[in-house]
Amino acid sequence: MRIRSRQNNMWKASARLSCGVVLYAGIATGWIALDSGKAQGAEPFQIRAGDLRTDRLAHSAEPAPFQILESDLDTRTMVYSGTQSAGDAQITNNSGEQIQFRDDSTASSAAIINNTGGATDFHDQSTAASAFITNNADARLSFNQNATAADARITNNGAGVLLFNDGASAGDAVITNNGTATFNGHSSADNALITNNATGQIDFNDRAQAGRRNIYNNGQIRFNGQSSAQNNQIENNQTGRISFSGDSSSANAMVNNSGGLEFTDAATAGQTAIINNQTGSIAFSGTSNAADATITNNGSVSFFGESHARDARLINNAGAALAFREQSGADASMIVNAGDLTFSDRSSAGSATILTSEGGVIRFQDQADGASASLHIDQKGALDTSLLSTQHLSLGSLTSAGDINLGRTVLNVQNKAVLNDTSRMSLVLGYGQLIANDVELQNGMLAITRADDFLYAIGETYEIVSGATFSGSGFSSAVAHDFAFVDPRLNTPGTAITLDRNDVRFEAVAETRNQRSVAAAIESMEQSASVYRAIISSSRPQAMDGFDQLSGEIHATLIGTIPDQGNLFRMNLLENANHAAVASLGGFQPWRSWLAASGSTHTYDGDTLSAKSELTGYSITGGFDRAITDGFALGFAGIYEQNTLKISGRASSADIRSFGAGIYSGWQYGDFGLRGGATYQHHAIDTRRGITLSALNGSLQSDYNAWTGQIFAEAGYNIGLAGFQVEPYLGVSYLRSRFDGFAEYGLGDAALSGPSQTADNALGMAGLRINKRFDLNNNFRLDTRFAVEWNRAFHEYSRVRYLSFNSGLPFETAGSDVGRDSAALSAQLLFSRSDSLEFGAFYNGLIGKNKSGHRFGANATVRFGTDTPRTWER
Repeated sequence: MRIRSRQNNMWKASARLSCGVVLYAGIATGWIALDSGKAQGAEPFQIRAGDLRTDRLAHSAEPAPFQILESDLDTRTMVYSGTQSAGDAQITNNSGEQIQFRDDSTASSAAIINNTGGATDFHDQSTAASAFITNNADARLSFNQNATAADARITNNGAGVLLFNDGASAGDAVITNNGTATFNGHSSADNALITNNATGQIDFNDRAQAGRRNIYNNGQIRFNGQSSAQNNQIENNQTGRISFSGDSSSANAMVNNSGGLEFTDAATAGQTAIINNQTGSIAFSGTSNAADATITNNGSVSFFGESHARDARLINNAGAALAFREQSGADASMIVNAGDLTFSDRSSAGSATILTSEGGVIRFQDQADGASASLHIDQKGALDTSLLSTQHLSLGSLTSAGDINLGRTVLNVQNKAVLNDTSRMSLVLGYGQLIANDVELQNGMLAITRADDFLYAIGETYEIVSGATFSGSGFSSAVAHDFAFVDPRLNTPGTAITLDRNDVRFEAVAETRNQRSVAAAIESMEQSASVYRAIISSSRPQAMDGFDQLSGEIHATLIGTIPDQGNLFRMNLLENANHAAVASLGGFQPWRSWLAASGSTHTYDGDTLSAKSELTGYSITGGFDRAITDGFALGFAGIYEQNTLKISGRASSADIRSFGAGIYSGWQYGDFGLRGGATYQHHAIDTRRGITLSALNGSLQSDYNAWTGQIFAEAGYNIGLAGFQVEPYLGVSYLRSRFDGFAEYGLGDAALSGPSQTADNALGMAGLRINKRFDLNNNFRLDTRFAVEWNRAFHEYSRVRYLSFNSGLPFETAGSDVGRDSAALSAQLLFSRSDSLEFGAFYNGLIGKNKSGHRFGANATVRFGTDTPRTWER
């Protein structure tokens, strides 16, 4: 411990022991030097050799006041007691060293530094007076019993501990806190000026009080137990956090909050005046309450748990948010709202008086309750109850010159409801309603919205206002609405709406041919039909979507896609007819058996008539053939396919299971080849459609059969070119499909039916095949085969299906456009070691104006019979 005088004269070593200054003799540490030299060379508190005689201290049976005992000289503690003063000493406490002020002693104007492990303690009625005290990391500065910091200047640095215990007081001190400061017992910050920096933490525990001056907070302040902010003026900056917990209270404090302010447990805001700035947030939780506080909010104020506003005055300015959540309540508070006021969860407005001015919005949502609150809504203010899950709200009274959005909510006003001439009430027709004991309507505006799950009827009346007594002039006759095909008409007292059919025809809002076709059919139905009521219950955009959903487009798309997929079987058979005919030249193995399996995906683009569709699935094709004569072979084949057609834009899909058989033949004369065949396929079709239109919700299903027959032929000429076999070819095909009639089931009169229908087309093909064999090691061979083919339909593929509802006129629906022109690509790799067996993999691609497709698969071929070497192979 170092003690230095700030005066020029040294402290005499002859200082009397009776003065009560207990000297740290340092005998144990051995650093005291006894020196009778010059005063300016002596250490402070120089001790003469005679002063160390302990026999002088043992004469009295009882120690005299301020007497130093022998045991005291073997410590590292300096004690000021009685009325002693540290004067203007400069004192530095290092680890294990401490100063104690007892009785009525004073630190006077001393400069005290507590380093790590050092401590300064004030006890009894001692005072820090006007001392300068710096308390560093892991050091302690404490005030106990009735000690006071008086006018001291205290700096408590990071990790330093500052304590006020018992009835201690911070007096008029100026305190800068970067560490931890704690007020316990009945201690008080009194008239101290406290700056709590970002790393600082101040705790008020037990019954401690924050006093009556100022606290500037950038760190954390916690009020616990029954502590109180008393009359303090607290500036809580953006980084500051203040919490009140237990039974603590902010009492009569004034708080300017730009950071976080929290009341938890049973804490109360007392009669505090709080200004919550834009960056500030205030949260009440637990069973805390705002009591009689006045809170001016420019930021965010929230009540959680079972907290309550009690009798507080809450001023929620423009741009600010005030929220009651969970089971909190506004009680008997006065709320002036120009911002966003929200009651959510199970919160209650209690008996509050709520004034919502221009720009302000009060919202009730979830299961919140208005209880007996009185609401006054100024012009351009708003009340929104549309998000209440209970669809019911009670209020004590309501006066509105602004907007009221009931949505589906029934608003029950216990006393009087007044809607002024500038008011506007919006509701969902058939659900929302205003009920009051006394209703006064002063020619305000009424706006109604359709319910998406409600089927309205022409000529039906829907109640919107109900009351024991009515006064005023009702609503304005101009009712705002979003119906496309009906006009709402107010009855004479303005309490109900009747829907009248207007002169807008269904076709007038349609944009595509499909929409117009369906619209005309629905218009011809009975007005009581659910489909008709769903359309008149719609807005213009919803009606257009409804026409698309009701069109049955999936059935029309099947008319085009099923014949288009028939080309797969044709291409398989022609390829195998070619290989069989070539293999039959010269010596041959008369029998061939082959098998191919593949998976595919095809996309048909949408256009102005139809939506985009996707076809995915797999197929297994197999067959056998036999060489009849040299250069001529005949074969038979079968196919199984499983495909799913999806039209996401119409919530529709179809499963298609196909079985088929075919016959094919090939004739090869030198380099000239001729191939042909015929196929037949049976299709089992299961369709599903989803409808979501107003209250018309559900699914429709159907199952029916179809078949496809096809005949085809092609001719080609083989050219040997640099080791490659190149064959240009031309072909022709005729295809015919027939679809059985069907009738959907499900969803009443939205179900469609269709008669049997036939579609046919002729196709011309021009292509080029390129083959090449590579000899590999161990007698393995690799055959590569590439082909490109251009397909041209002689006329447009059919894409129209004739349909009808259970009532009304029939109509046409167009499906996806398959397109007349397309290019088919093929690539194969075949591995073999003998002429008897080969395995391979292949890819087929399809590119067209409105379609594209990809198919990947594997195949195998087995040859058997008389084993005679062949003279020519491609």
